[in-house]
Amino acid sequence: MTRKQRIVVLAVGVLIVGAFVAAVLNPGRADDDGPIGWLGRWVGDAAGADPADLAPDCQEPDGRLVFGGSCTIEVAPADANLRLVTLTTEHPLVVTAPAPAGGFTVEATLDAGEVVRVAVGADGAEIELDCDAPDDCVVVIGAGDG
Repeated sequence: MTRKQRIVVLAVGVLIVGAFVAAVLNPGRADDDGPIGWLGRWVGDAAGADPADLAPDCQEPDGRLVFGGSCTIEVAPADANLRLVTLTTEHPLVVTAPAPAGGFTVEATLDAGEVVRVAVGADGAEIELDCDAPDDCVVVIGAGDG
């Protein structure tokens, strides 16, 4: 490796370490203005899951998920390494899904009106929605995609 190549590699390394340090010291806010949001826009975001790949067992004709107790969303395998399933809930509920290529399960407790993006790997997954509301829970797929 020539002297010029070493300098270029060192400069790129310093930039990457600097971006990491900036991200740790100034985490992004909800509006993604921080370094993490900038890096995400630069590298690219995961694509949203194709609605044709989703098979909820509680879907109404209008597309909403309406259920009491629990509902399972089957996400079919696809070529994409990572896809996001965006869910907006109108009632408090718990969302449980396997982490993509992680070998463990991730759980999120949501309040009414919250949006969650569930990451799904190429192998697909089952996303479990659990509702403790006295009435049926209502969830919208894709709302909040901005």
